[in-house]
Order: sequence, then C-alpha cells, then structure tokens
Amino acid sequence: MGIKRVVEYCDGWIPIGLAVRDMPAAIKELHTQAKAKGRDPQTIEVSLFWAPPDADGIRR
Repeated sequence: MGIKRVVEYCDGWIPIGLAVRDMPAAIKELHTQAKAKGRDPQTIEVSLFWAPPDADGIRR
C-alpha cells in the first residue's frame, strides 16, 4: 500500500475497497503513520473507491 506516500505528500487517500483486505487496519495504520510524522490524521480524507456491494461491508 502507498500509506507512507499518502502521509508524506497527500491530503487524502482513495484506497480500492476490494483490494484492501482489512480496511479498518489500513486506516489505523494510516493514522499511526500520520501521528508519527506529526500530522493530524483527521486532516487526511479517506474516500473509498470500489466499495463492497453491501451496507455492512461499507460500515466496516
């Protein structure tokens, strides 16, 4: 994943939902890396591309 690049250079991340096996863990890693770089994780917008086809999948 390009989480390191997102933290270094971006204000947003558009992960491909079906390609990321554990989205909650990926977002947690994004927040951890952002904090380590002195960034507020809430300033990095996440927009899911190609989301799971069910409401429960999207909520996760």
